Amino acid sequence: MLSVVPYYNKPMQIGIHAHFQAIADSSALPIILHDIPSRTIRELSDDTLVSLSQSRQFIGLRDGTGDVLRPMRLRSRLPSGFRLLSGDDATALAFVANGGDGCISTISNVAPELCQAIFSNCRQGRLQSARYLQNRLAPLNAALAKESRLP
Repeated sequence: MLSVVPYYNKPMQIGIHAHFQAIADSSALPIILHDIPSRTIRELSDDTLVSLSQSRQFIGLRDGTGDVLRPMRLRSRLPSGFRLLSGDDATALAFVANGGDGCISTISNVAPELCQAIFSNCRQGRLQSARYLQNRLAPLNAALAKESRLP
């Protein structure tokens, strides 16, 4: 299950924690937390994320913040099986290069082979090749971003 930070009422971190805990208490499904403050107006803080990650039910984070350094900051604080996934196509390469595990991507629905090649090159340490392929996606990223802003 992918579950987003609660929106509209701008909860404090303790409220965000309680929100996700209530979801976990009502389901046996594994949960990927979704942090996208540009849509929810509230971020999932690193400390709240670390606290939630102590439950095996929370298996990962889809990070839509664009903070490419977050994997480096968090990796040592999280359980080994907890996955850090970019949720921002434009910064996914840098996120993975800095220790992220992958991406839950919008653009991969349009260009899956190219996205797989970028990820594979990055994992193999061929960052120049990955960057070249990422640049080929730039026009598509821009078009999808523009489409999402239309009324």
